[in-house]
Amino acid sequence: MMILLGLLTVPILLLFNIYKSHQLPLPQSLKIDSLDSRSGDISDFLFKFGYIPKDDFRVGSIRSSDYLKDAIKRMQRFAGLPATGEIDAATFNLTKRPRCGVPDYFPSDIRNRVKRYVLKGPKWDKTTLTWRINGSTPSTMRRTVLDSEIHQALLLWSRHSKLKFYPSGSNPADILITFFSRDHGDNLAFDGIGGVLAHAFFPGPDFGGDVHFDADETWIETGKKDPSGTGLFGVAAHEFGHSLGLSHSPIVESLMFPYYRDIDFDFELPQDDINGIQALYGPSDTKWPTHKPTTKFTTPRPNRPTTYIPKITEPPTTCDTSFDAISTIRSEIFIFKGRYFWRLDENKNLERDYAIPVNNFWFNLPKDFEKIDAVYERPLDSKIVFFLGASYWVFDGNNAESGYPKPLYDLGLPRNLKSVDAVTTWGYNGLVYIFAGNQYWRLDERTNRVELDYPRSMKIWKGVPTNLDAAFHWQKNGRTYFFKGRGFWLFDDRTMSVTPDSPQSSVHYWFDPLCKNAPYPDLNDISSTEPSIRDVNSSPS
Repeated sequence: MMILLGLLTVPILLLFNIYKSHQLPLPQSLKIDSLDSRSGDISDFLFKFGYIPKDDFRVGSIRSSDYLKDAIKRMQRFAGLPATGEIDAATFNLTKRPRCGVPDYFPSDIRNRVKRYVLKGPKWDKTTLTWRINGSTPSTMRRTVLDSEIHQALLLWSRHSKLKFYPSGSNPADILITFFSRDHGDNLAFDGIGGVLAHAFFPGPDFGGDVHFDADETWIETGKKDPSGTGLFGVAAHEFGHSLGLSHSPIVESLMFPYYRDIDFDFELPQDDINGIQALYGPSDTKWPTHKPTTKFTTPRPNRPTTYIPKITEPPTTCDTSFDAISTIRSEIFIFKGRYFWRLDENKNLERDYAIPVNNFWFNLPKDFEKIDAVYERPLDSKIVFFLGASYWVFDGNNAESGYPKPLYDLGLPRNLKSVDAVTTWGYNGLVYIFAGNQYWRLDERTNRVELDYPRSMKIWKGVPTNLDAAFHWQKNGRTYFFKGRGFWLFDDRTMSVTPDSPQSSVHYWFDPLCKNAPYPDLNDISSTEPSIRDVNSSPS
């Protein structure tokens, strides 16, 4: 085992500056007759990724084919290929594989054969780090999805070390994440689609810890199948290894192997990477659930709960479930069950046919929560409010606002109220209504308090059951939906009563056509519908 703690504190930037500033042609003596015309491509690759040192432009140091062959052998050994020194098809194809832009060798490495992980330069002098996405983001990925991919990538490292990562919001961050195209001011210009996918800087001042992604790549989220796309999660996880102080590893199965492979959220950090990160920051203090070790690179297996929660729970079955909470957020529909959620577009199309962990998107909710009681998007400022037990949280996107959680009674609700059943805006007046048991309150968002003449009886909501599971207003058709058990009641805001065809099966309507052939639930046993007061013409003012 060899750990190169190096006195190399100069950022990667300097190393590339030397290469970019010289722009020297490969000496003709290297382009030897025994190698074909591809040797020019190979030599560029060898210079770029450190196999030929940048200071070896001396006249007498490059005299024969042996020098180039030695460099090719180093490159082949590092990549796990037979070290022949010849430019065979496998060697040439390797130089065309998408990869990280950080060199595999540095000047202090060139005479040392690296067998395992490598530590480079300084490490962070703290274990709580912040991150922030800066500037424009990929058009192929929603911002909340992008945040989730970044969060999951950082979790790979925090699970096995003392490191903790938190989004910084609008504040300065330790790790600044940016998408750039071509030349972007650090002398490490990107090369368009393919080739170098991203590069990162070791811990330190200025660029230290930052990660740059090539904006010209077609970045895709985990689980999407697109042969022309590049999975962001795996690339981000690799680059964060550099941000934390690790260099490339010649272990093919290692995450820090320099060449691109698509991985999913089930990926388990290989032991080589674990050894490296723990050498820098020590092992984690948290006893995480153990999983069967694997380094398979497979299609997504959605039955793994988020690793942010120590307790493992099984995800719900999409076509055999009830709903805990539902809300329109940024015109999309989010449906929650347990610690998971589904996402639908405004036309009710499922983004995935399986539920994913809530903590993938909203990182700062409690680690041990059992379910979301209610959620809604505030009409006043479009922030998202989550209700869990006797507390509530406010999020701006997927970043928790400071000062939360707060108790329910902070909203003027009774101090003995342990939880709410549902929260929704109402299309008739755009105001927010909170339901619990057989009562409801109206929230004045200007004061963030319920109004003084509440609670009131739910009897005014004709035909709606009490002890609800969820409720939400769908702007697309101007109606409000109330959920209980496996069914929902469609409430017509104009007639102030449920529709005659209520209740209906939730999964058959909201998850159609995926669940159209699923067994239809018995909705007759859903009780606790309050007697309708048919002679009341007033609305829930």
